[in-house]
Amino acid sequence: MNKKELREEIKKRKTDLTPEQKRVEARDVFSVVETTPEFRQARRVLLYHSLPDELSTIEFISAWHREKEIYLPYIDGDFIGIGKYIPGELQKGKFGIPEPCRPQNGTTPAIDIAIVPGVAFDRQGNRLGRGKGYYDRLFHRLDCYKIGVCYRFQLLESIPAEVHDCRMDMVIAPGNIIKPQLN
Repeated sequence: MNKKELREEIKKRKTDLTPEQKRVEARDVFSVVETTPEFRQARRVLLYHSLPDELSTIEFISAWHREKEIYLPYIDGDFIGIGKYIPGELQKGKFGIPEPCRPQNGTTPAIDIAIVPGVAFDRQGNRLGRGKGYYDRLFHRLDCYKIGVCYRFQLLESIPAEVHDCRMDMVIAPGNIIKPQLN
């Protein structure tokens, strides 16, 4: 399957998830994330504000924002910027996703760990996004540990990957923790 076909297939499978399945799988994944040494040691954490078809981060952000500096992405043209999460200060962004206020100085903060969604991941750490390349461009600017999170059916044996696609250091799906050997 090519990337476009794979995106369509995963999109169809997401519509079959019940609200309870979404809640349980998000809880399962994020309960593993918070026990990893990489997360435990991190001070600055890049998360995402979840869309309805992604593992929900709402409870996770709420649970951790007092103990860690939480950062969320915002869309800035063809790039992702990063702003600090401050409760009650999110605004609707380009795609209707709640985004943090843009930092005054426009610099990208040092991030210890990034926890990101994807359309699909594979056992080699490859990530298939929605096709705009936002996260790939961001990861070329950030030096941090990257964890991909997904529903069980989004973890595949192999997905199409290109040279510019950034690989994850870890992928977590319900019942699976993948730590590929990155070269």
